[in-house]
Amino acid sequence: MSKIIFTYDGFEMLKKELNDAINKRPEILKSLVRAREMGDLSENGAYKSARFELGDIDRKIRHLKHLVSNATQVKPNNNEYVQVGHTVTLVRIS
Repeated sequence: MSKIIFTYDGFEMLKKELNDAINKRPEILKSLVRAREMGDLSENGAYKSARFELGDIDRKIRHLKHLVSNATQVKPNNNEYVQVGHTVTLVRIS
């Protein structure tokens, strides 16, 4: 499998997003349990919403873990050519 290229800052943001999602999951799970205790699941909108939210956060966590595990960080090492990690300013010449 090929590596996914990230700048150092981009990779740090990715790891923070993964950590935030992992920390948010227990709250969502608690709301699912509370909604389940309300009774009839077939007509329980709170339960359906919490179940959807849990599935959504689980998908996000899986995706972010995949990105982190297949990531490679790059640092620009050549100022002659534009590469990943360079900041470029475009100037319009009229």
